[in-house]
Amino acid sequence: MTLRTRRVIFYGLFFIFFPISIGVIFYSQGWRFDFENFNVKKTGAIYIETIPKNVAIKLNNKPIPDQSGLIKSGTLIPDLLPKNYKIEIQKDDYWTYRKNIKVEPTMVSELIDTVLIPQKFEKITAIEKLKGSEIIALNTKRIIVKNPQNKIFYLYKFNELTTAFNINASFNNLLKKSETIENAALHPFNDDRLLIKSMNGLYIFDTRKLQIETVFQNDKNNRILAWFANNSTVYIVKSKDYAVFSYNLITKTENELAKLPENLSTIIEIKTSDSGSEIGFLGKSGALSLFNVKDKKFQQIADDAEKFSFSPDNKKMFFINNNDKIIVYFIEDWYKNSKKKTRDIVNFSLKNEGLIKNAYWHKDSYHLFVKYVGENENTYVDFMEIDDRLPINQYPIITESESNYYNAAENLLYFIQNKTLYKIEMK
Repeated sequence: MTLRTRRVIFYGLFFIFFPISIGVIFYSQGWRFDFENFNVKKTGAIYIETIPKNVAIKLNNKPIPDQSGLIKSGTLIPDLLPKNYKIEIQKDDYWTYRKNIKVEPTMVSELIDTVLIPQKFEKITAIEKLKGSEIIALNTKRIIVKNPQNKIFYLYKFNELTTAFNINASFNNLLKKSETIENAALHPFNDDRLLIKSMNGLYIFDTRKLQIETVFQNDKNNRILAWFANNSTVYIVKSKDYAVFSYNLITKTENELAKLPENLSTIIEIKTSDSGSEIGFLGKSGALSLFNVKDKKFQQIADDAEKFSFSPDNKKMFFINNNDKIIVYFIEDWYKNSKKKTRDIVNFSLKNEGLIKNAYWHKDSYHLFVKYVGENENTYVDFMEIDDRLPINQYPIITESESNYYNAAENLLYFIQNKTLYKIEMK
């Protein structure tokens, strides 16, 4: 073979393999040719996690194998050109989940905490012939219900369903006088005790020993405006000082946490995050303020709020405004799915127009149970995500109920129909 021939072969191979090798390098780094726009772009990916598993996934109507199982918790769809995609997730006997996802170059767009809801739930009877129609408080062992007509509170134990304990009668018998009970709560860590708020003060009621302990006694100069129990602490707003106090149920000691700002009108509701790091105050005017216990700072969140609640992960709170919208406020940065910064606010409306009565956080802090009154005056409970990427997925859970309560510890939704307490498992 002559020198000239060898050179021709060498340069020929060079001009063949050099562009190929460059293409391989670019391909390995995620570059792809976009035939729609006739240019080269870096790709991204979509990662999907669902509850339950074994679902059918479609990307722009193209089937994608579900990779989740014992080893992998989700499905990764790689090599996607930057643009919008339509995701559809299906499973037999479940409502279809849909979401529009935008893929960015070199980024993985997430669709996690995706909960598919069954089209039908099995109702499990918990208590029959219930004496109250309003659920006041509930845990794994006990429930307090109220009869709105006679305003009597009843205590049931789930392991002793034959007896309904009349809280009003027993409480007044011990006091040896008649006091109107305004509210009641389960003691945070003692299964025999209740917290009772009457017209005259706040008490600890031991239902086994039949003893009453005074936490705070109202008088003409000082009274309780609002209170809330969390873990071993009761938070109390007093009228005289117009301040919030913490009362330790173990040490029986009280501390002033903060004076309330003047822009907070008469307080009608107080709640804390599970960690106790944040306290929310709702005024009669609709003003909603957030107090950071560590920084000792107040921040007004809204001026038209009616209900509010902190998420179980302590990173978010929702409030319902007087226009029947649910607003989610982010206390901390949120990095899942549709990422949010601290103090970001997202608005949600129901698919079906209705008067929103209340809402409750799901245990994953990413979904809400929304209770509302529909056009036919029936009360409904829907399950709604707080992912603001369209469409917003909202599914029916209960079509008619008098009262409902979600127990995150058991992942059970309780509700009352025709004097019977039912529960459904949110699998």
